Amino acid sequence: MRVDDWGIDAVYSGSQKCLSCAPGLSPVSFGERALAKIKARRSRVQSWFLDLNLVIGYWGSGQRRAYHHTAPSTRCTGCTRLC
Repeated sequence: MRVDDWGIDAVYSGSQKCLSCAPGLSPVSFGERALAKIKARRSRVQSWFLDLNLVIGYWGSGQRRAYHHTAPSTRCTGCTRLC
């Protein structure tokens, strides 16, 4: 997808739930405007699901890290069976 060329601020896929893909696949992209909006949020996020400040902390260098999504357990199991 040409996210930057089209001026899209945020894109998040639903590959596991919507397409029945294996867990651990969720392509996501946030532009500068979306990140600024997320970081400027004043109210507390009401649930763990899609708390983007946690996701940003997971990606950022030197940030707090908490694994936020479903672990890719089927892929991990498959790799152990192959080795």
